Amino acid sequence: MTTITLKNKSFYIAGRFRSGSHNEITERFNQKGAHITSTISAQLDGFVAGISCKAQRNRARSRGVPILNESEMLELLEHGEVTISQKDTIESTFNMSEAISELRGLFDGPPSSETWTRCLEIVEECDPEQHAELVHYMEHFIQNWDMSEGIRWTPVNHPPKHDTLLVGVNTMEWSYSNPTSELRTAPPMWIVEMLRGEYHIKHTLVRCVHLTEFKINGGQLTTLIANPYLTHMHTLVTGEKNNLSKSFLKALSTTTTLPELHTLYLNMKPSRVTQYMLDTWKSLTPETFTLNNLTHIYFGTEFDTPFRQVSRQRYLHQLDILEDIHVEYGRWQWKGPGLRWVRHKHQPHT
Repeated sequence: MTTITLKNKSFYIAGRFRSGSHNEITERFNQKGAHITSTISAQLDGFVAGISCKAQRNRARSRGVPILNESEMLELLEHGEVTISQKDTIESTFNMSEAISELRGLFDGPPSSETWTRCLEIVEECDPEQHAELVHYMEHFIQNWDMSEGIRWTPVNHPPKHDTLLVGVNTMEWSYSNPTSELRTAPPMWIVEMLRGEYHIKHTLVRCVHLTEFKINGGQLTTLIANPYLTHMHTLVTGEKNNLSKSFLKALSTTTTLPELHTLYLNMKPSRVTQYMLDTWKSLTPETFTLNNLTHIYFGTEFDTPFRQVSRQRYLHQLDILEDIHVEYGRWQWKGPGLRWVRHKHQPHT
């Protein structure tokens, strides 16, 4: 639950309302001392959702902005504050014995996209007080799933019963998870929770966080990787829409919450991010660099040539901590010893 106040706060208003036109609602907010913005950002204090504003609502959710419906908006305007639930919820329908019984049947078969979808639904359909016991049971099985066959989570092919699991993204665009070798990907609903700083034991089940359809900033990424329950996450896909800040890269290199992280997909042009790496990682030593299991870094694959300037090729060469890490950029890879760029036949899956 979160309490939202009105005066001197920023809101975005979208959709149609029964209680007045868009202009009338805006005027009422202005008269109460609030600010109405024309853009959706993580800095908003609230998103006021009317009828038919699904796209804008999803963008607000993906940025962790609290959502107010019309009745909550009217209470806010009348009293100057309102308490709302910050999280989209799925009604609890399972007790523990029923959940374990269904999970036992799922785990008797091979891992599949459909199986992972149902696992996620069962977690959400159970009371949060049962999550610790439930996750302990599930972890025993999913940690032994064989991912060598390249199974992806494809929620479009096996849609969840609850659209809430996919909140915050365009379902058709987020048609499958990346990389191709990992099924146990965080659903968008859980990603939204992490970006808000809402950490839950159920996140322990996650092996990959895939942010391609999210548009977030470095501060939100830093909040996400601070999640103490991501102890088994081994792959992070940052997404090409997201700019990686120096503060995020610094936090990433010294985090103690990602002990099993071994692969980074930095889906952006390397010229900027490698300079950021140089600036933030150059003072690190193997003792202070906490990503001890990091073995691969993949840059965006939309480029077909290595760094165009010789000076850019030298950026990563100055980082001793990356000497044993496999780095790929488009159709090129950086290999040691000697740390040189060589062309390879296939681009990485990003």
